[in-house]
Amino acid sequence: MLVLSYWSISFLVLPHFLYTQARKWDVQVCFTEVHSNPVHVTLNKDKYKNIPCANMEDCCKTEINLDNETRPQVIKVGPSFEFKAIVQNQDLQEVYGVLCQTPCSGSELTLANWTHWTIEVKREKAYGNYELFLELAPYVKIRVPFRENSKTSKKSFFLPMETYTPLKIKLLTKGKFNLDTDIKLKNMKTSETYSCIYLHTPFSHLSYHECLLVNASMWKVELTSQPRQISKIMLIKVTLGVYGSGRYSSHHVILRKLAYIPTLAGFTNIGNIRTNKADIYFNDTNNAFDILKLALTSILTGEEYGCTNLYKTVSAKYSCKLLQSKNWYLRISSPEEHEQTFAVEIIQDTLSSFSKGLIWRNHCEHKSNCVDNFHLKTYEDDKVTGLKLHFMDKPFKINEISLKHGESVYKFKATKESGTENHMVIEFSLITEGMRYTGTCLV
Repeated sequence: MLVLSYWSISFLVLPHFLYTQARKWDVQVCFTEVHSNPVHVTLNKDKYKNIPCANMEDCCKTEINLDNETRPQVIKVGPSFEFKAIVQNQDLQEVYGVLCQTPCSGSELTLANWTHWTIEVKREKAYGNYELFLELAPYVKIRVPFRENSKTSKKSFFLPMETYTPLKIKLLTKGKFNLDTDIKLKNMKTSETYSCIYLHTPFSHLSYHECLLVNASMWKVELTSQPRQISKIMLIKVTLGVYGSGRYSSHHVILRKLAYIPTLAGFTNIGNIRTNKADIYFNDTNNAFDILKLALTSILTGEEYGCTNLYKTVSAKYSCKLLQSKNWYLRISSPEEHEQTFAVEIIQDTLSSFSKGLIWRNHCEHKSNCVDNFHLKTYEDDKVTGLKLHFMDKPFKINEISLKHGESVYKFKATKESGTENHMVIEFSLITEGMRYTGTCLV
């Protein structure tokens, strides 16, 4: 009789054991509404699991074991509500999902490959712990957490692989407090990148980020005017003429009205840009308006060019010389305790330039006199002669306000208040200029 040694038996049995061992899959079921009752999940018809949904969350999570070579194929969820199911294995980097948009009555649903995406959110300023809530209907609800004193946060999510390759993506959000955020999406399978602009639908009072497919040679184009001139304009088509890569080229651009500020924005392929003449043509002369500022920002590098000294050459055509942006810091001292949204208009003699939307947040221990700084940009060399603060809610009290550029500080005082119920403006005139800033005091 042939007797096999212990090591021979181990050699024969161990590979078979390794081949048939189970692999854990993470299962997540998310409902459209908060769900607190246990959920019964069946994976591949024969793997059952009851998932407790604690803390009144809208997503329930568990792990289910499948044989090593088996992949998730079908799933059944009870009770039957609208839901999204995601099954993934981190080691294999495989994700399967399904979306049920009507009550599915406990039927088996076929799982399909879903793709890994990331969202990157940058804020103008770092504050305390904070969460940004976004929704990509009907697939994803995203919570993007920011750590204390962090300006950037990233979060992963998943979308159907085959059916979700759009030219633009709509991210729903809430409130006016996303004005100071810059959002980018990336498809990790294709490396396609989407850059987002913040829009608002006045009739439905819906604010959202529209994310457009971009590439490294694209630039964001922004046109700013007086609020009253573009209050009813939601979309325009223009032709932008610039010098780049050694030649003059024209680009057709669709611009959308940004939320709450008098600026329209869009994207176009330009390549390299030289600081030279730029032209703006309104395709429809009936929609032409006075342009206060043109800004161009590179998707690849973030470098920015612009101008505010625009002049009209013929009807519905403006021209200017592009200049590189100059950085300023706006310093505000205020006792305001609530979050407030506003925009700044920098006056340079006869020129003016609007900032992006800014947010006042009082995070000081001594709330009676909190100080905050905001990053602004201009393009021209003309002397700064005044400021206008455009408030999107009620104006808040300002104890002191100043601008800093390099080592020089310019102080201002309030001189006039005007506006309507929904748009208040406070004007500030220059009282001191060119004082040197030492870090602790003005000299």
